[in-house]
Amino acid sequence: MADLNINSMLDEEQKKQKQKILDDLKKIEQSFEMTVPKDKEEYKPVYTKMDLKNVDDAEIENKATQNLSYYKAKGEKDINDRFNESKSSLSEELNSISQSAKESTDKIKENAKSEKESTKNSLINKNLARSSIYNSLMTDIEKQELSDLESVKAESETKIGELNKKLESLDNEKQSALELFDIAYAVKLQEEIDGIKKELNDYNEKATKYNDDIAKKEKELEAKYEQQYQDYLYEVEEKNRKVLEFLQKYGYGTISNKLSSQKYEVVLNYLNTLTKESALAILTENDDFQNELGKNTYNELLEVIKNRKE
Repeated sequence: MADLNINSMLDEEQKKQKQKILDDLKKIEQSFEMTVPKDKEEYKPVYTKMDLKNVDDAEIENKATQNLSYYKAKGEKDINDRFNESKSSLSEELNSISQSAKESTDKIKENAKSEKESTKNSLINKNLARSSIYNSLMTDIEKQELSDLESVKAESETKIGELNKKLESLDNEKQSALELFDIAYAVKLQEEIDGIKKELNDYNEKATKYNDDIAKKEKELEAKYEQQYQDYLYEVEEKNRKVLEFLQKYGYGTISNKLSSQKYEVVLNYLNTLTKESALAILTENDDFQNELGKNTYNELLEVIKNRKE
């Protein structure tokens, strides 16, 4: 087969036709063989019944929970993101107030220090460095410094207190929002559970009706199957009797020749409907035809096709 160098690809239609011919060859061979009758149950048509779905409540709830996993995760994330964004903004404002208070405090201290140094130098130039005026002026500067520091502290503490209240309020609002979402989720979960149960009930009702119809149909046709099986046994018995008579009268060699001749004619008639190239491609694609025809018959047929003129 390799020396033919046939590279043609079989299309789907050719493959179907080839398979039909191979099936026909098997039927020809079976017609010359003794047939073992099928068992009664094997002969009887089998109707496939629908399996009922028995699912407990825990499995249903687990399925419903899985179905809503995205909904729950997204809902909680949206709430957390919304409040975390507001909380982050307030935290930045707190940091800004603290930083501003520190800068104001440092500036007040630096100004007081500078003012003390300036006052001291001025009094030294006037020879008043050890006078009561010096002490009085220093005391005034320190009092003003303390007053300014307390003012900055009070202002920052007031703002920080207000922001902390807002943060606390945000936490409470967030908790309330999550609790409301949990209620909404619980309602949606129950709806999902009810939906799954209804779907299961509808399926089981349909399956039960279908199975009941099948059981009824099997019972109604039981007598018919019995008669059909008896007819089948008679046909097998008659076919086997004829095969046995033919074998006894003509011998296995004659049967073998007749079988080969019939197979040869079937394949040749089929190949003659094809182009030479297609016929060779199908015949040499693999060992299917050689296995069915036998080596000698196959080679004879192959030569006929190879020598055929288009």
